[in-house]
Amino acid sequence: MLYELHLENYAIAKNISVVFGEGLNVVTGETGAGKSLLIDALLLVLGGRVCGDVVREGADSALIEARFEAPAAGGHTLESAPFEASPASTEYLLRRVLSCSGKSRAYINGRMSSLSELQKLSEKFISIRGQGDEGVFADPVQQGRLFDTWGGLCADVAAYAQGYAWLCTLKHEQAHLTQSLSERKQKEDFLRFQQIELQNAHLTENEETTLDVEMRLLKNQEAIHAILQKAYTHLTDEDGILSRMGIVGKAVLELQSYVGPADTEISFWQRAEIELKELTDILRLRLSQRPADPHRLDVLTERFYCIGQLKKKYGHSVEAMLARLEKITAELSELSGGALDLQDLEVRVSSQGAACREAAQALSHRRHEIKDTLAEVVNRHLHQLGMEKTTFDISICEQPLRENGQDHVAFLMALSGEKAQGIEQVASGGERSRVMLALSVALVEADPVPTLVFDEMDRGVGGGIAERVGICLRQLSRHHQVLCITHLPQIAALAAHHYVVEKQTEGDRVVATVRRLSDAERVTEIARMLGGITPTSLARRHAQEMLRARQVG
Repeated sequence: MLYELHLENYAIAKNISVVFGEGLNVVTGETGAGKSLLIDALLLVLGGRVCGDVVREGADSALIEARFEAPAAGGHTLESAPFEASPASTEYLLRRVLSCSGKSRAYINGRMSSLSELQKLSEKFISIRGQGDEGVFADPVQQGRLFDTWGGLCADVAAYAQGYAWLCTLKHEQAHLTQSLSERKQKEDFLRFQQIELQNAHLTENEETTLDVEMRLLKNQEAIHAILQKAYTHLTDEDGILSRMGIVGKAVLELQSYVGPADTEISFWQRAEIELKELTDILRLRLSQRPADPHRLDVLTERFYCIGQLKKKYGHSVEAMLARLEKITAELSELSGGALDLQDLEVRVSSQGAACREAAQALSHRRHEIKDTLAEVVNRHLHQLGMEKTTFDISICEQPLRENGQDHVAFLMALSGEKAQGIEQVASGGERSRVMLALSVALVEADPVPTLVFDEMDRGVGGGIAERVGICLRQLSRHHQVLCITHLPQIAALAAHHYVVEKQTEGDRVVATVRRLSDAERVTEIARMLGGITPTSLARRHAQEMLRARQVG
């Protein structure tokens, strides 16, 4: 609940501290006294947007602080908050410092925070429901949550949400595996292409060396033939080496007659002659071979070029490319499989999806069963508030499965003879305020926000309707702390705590003050609201009777 609101140098508020209580708190005051000052300050400290110059003239900055108590365990709870409460208490202190330059700073429990963090946290504490501000009732998501809470469907929704979360997890895994398999297929196709390209090349080890040798032979074919012919001629001519070997042999044989046995010389001569004859045969064979195919060099050149192109893609040598082919083959072997896992996931997704649809349909059936009952309760409160010609209804439309089921729940209002529309689109500000009050009372136990603020929601009503509005506010205050800005004595008389906003003059400056009224002061204030600036004795007696009636009621 909201314990305290403190303002310094904010607009015409120089230094105001207001301590609020449980139950129904009302703020009254003459027109123009500055009652809206409190609401505007609350909006700012809750993370609202600064409009215009709000710093009191002559001051460097304005300070707004609001002290809340976190909801007690077992009641309304905070699901999560950007900042934790003090370990020694359950209090949260929200602070907003506004400078003359238009900049501002926000703090939560003394720690600097962003406005979004301030807004997120404050939504758990307080809801301001003024004219043109429908709060949670204008939010389709919150409408659905309030409806389910009122209907006692929270456990069913939670059970469904758990199953839906598992379905989302399975779908995520399915999508991830599908993507992974798609990427794997692309990689497999790419590797398969490389494998085929390398296999079709029919590479062999040392192929480049072999090609190089053969290409050099082909390129120098004529020169080689000339060399062979020259060597053969020198061996076989009449005056060639072989004919001269006979002369050498005769000389060696003659040598024996002078020096005795010359076996060594004869042996060398014989071996030399034999080897020269063998060399001659080899040369003759080479010379007798047919010339190479004239296109053979083109074939080898093209092969050499092909290998060069493959080297640019797969390695710096044939051996490196053969190693790459071996690695590709191994990778392709590892990439096989995965389709069975995807099939299993598809079966699980289908099964879980069917279970979620069945649970969602059961939820939808129960929602349709209770929607007319809630609409009847709200309409009854609307009639009590003098809006007999206004009709409240609940629309439940089917939508794709979400975390809350298959239903889109919407609160609709229709004026007499008009088409039902969203709450924010129907009626005037005062009428919408009473609609908010009727909804608040009908959903009092479902609404998780502990503090509700109504800003002049009683505008345009009076007499018996005003008293009914006050009774609804008091009924609401049994479950929530309620803060109401009002002009109506019928409402003010029903409050547990009554505050008055007044303007005073300090020198040549106007200053707004807020103070809590005693019982005697309440009589005077309510009499003023009944009878004017100077209350008559009749007005005072009427005020006393209204206060006594509150105590009895």
